[in-house]
This record gives sequence, structure tokens and C-alpha cells, in this order.
Amino acid sequence: MPDTPLTVTTHPHEAGLVLLHVAGDLDFHTAGSFRRAIEDLPESRGPGVVIDLSGVTYCDSTGLTMLVRAYHHTRSSGTPLVLTGPDDKLTRMLSIVGLDRLFTVFDTPEAAVAALTA
Repeated sequence: MPDTPLTVTTHPHEAGLVLLHVAGDLDFHTAGSFRRAIEDLPESRGPGVVIDLSGVTYCDSTGLTMLVRAYHHTRSSGTPLVLTGPDDKLTRMLSIVGLDRLFTVFDTPEAAVAALTA
């Protein structure tokens, strides 16, 4: 089965944080695009980074590793990182490998923004 191309779009939010919208397959073949987007985050990230996973169609162990790398990358500068919108399969994967204890997950980007800016 061919990969669905990965797109990662960065949106600065009016609340001062950064929203990343991820769409497509987050896997071994597309991890480089995700890594570059994380490395290219602006130095000033305000109250946090929100990664919207609602457009992710597939995620493998490499994709999970990339999410952990993103967490460590933002945390090294003291910036909170939260996830939003994972589908049921991805939510289950996060739970199985224990990443539900590492990440705070919200249903929508709006809920994440509200929590980070409260």
C-alpha cells in the first residue's frame, strides 16, 4: 500500500502559541518531513505547541518516535507540547506504549489552546 504523503503546516496562533497540523501517513518514509517541521519551529513559541493529528491517516513506531522527539525538542526550551485529534487507532497506540502518560491529549485544537492559555 503506498504512503499517503505527509504534510505539516505551521500556523502561528493569535494567542502566541504554534499550531502544527499534520496530515497523511506519519511513518518511516515520511518522518523526515515531520522532523524538519519540528526543528524549524520558531524560537518564540509562546505558551506552547499544539500538534493537531486529526489528519493523520496512519502512524507506525517511527511516527510515535517522532512525536516523542518533538516532545523533547520543545521541552528542552521549556515549551509545553500537547496533541489534539488523534483517531481511535492512534489513541489506542499511544495508550498501549504508555505515551498517554507523556502527552496531554485534547479533542480539538481549540480545547488545547484554551488549556495552554488559561
